[in-house]
Amino acid sequence: MKNATPCLYTLIAIVLLVSCVRKNNNHSGDHELTGDWFFTGMHLKTVNTVTYSDGTDVLKTVTFSDAETTDNGGSLHISADTLTGEGFTYTLKTTARAYIYENNKLTDSVRSPFQFTLPPASSVVKYKRAGTDSIYFNPCLITGVGKGMTPECVTGARIEFDKNRLMVSSSVTETSTQKKKGIRYAIANKSTAIITFERQARK
Repeated sequence: MKNATPCLYTLIAIVLLVSCVRKNNNHSGDHELTGDWFFTGMHLKTVNTVTYSDGTDVLKTVTFSDAETTDNGGSLHISADTLTGEGFTYTLKTTARAYIYENNKLTDSVRSPFQFTLPPASSVVKYKRAGTDSIYFNPCLITGVGKGMTPECVTGARIEFDKNRLMVSSSVTETSTQKKKGIRYAIANKSTAIITFERQARK
């Protein structure tokens, strides 16, 4: 087919603030989790798939990104039921890789640089425990920043402790459809983030 290129719809999902609670037989999970933490970085992976048909051919673009944040800043205070983030900021720089298929055959690939800096932002959200290593947010946590971005609703996360570090992992999958110029696009987004905090020295 002539002059047909799938829409390059790249998802960069930014998780502004997530955390959760872990229980332990030897000590209280609240004792480990509550307190003050520095935000030290985030590792983000995204996969975005856009599929559409022009009535003759089926076209698909699959876009991958993988990035570590830099220039990280901000703090997180965790109480018994509330997460309070102050001054969260970072820079995300990556190169998205898009693979273009026509009728399930690879026809082209594109590399597109992406850079985003989050201005200092604050957030307050309530949480509840869910099992031994996860939490639910109430209401859900809205995430998503960047050009061509669709906001997403994160309802929970998981954690892991390593000495004075808190590592939070969250995964979001979203599907949607968009109609442009009479063509319907099926969009599937998946993002996974691992966010790292370091405990502030107790006063």
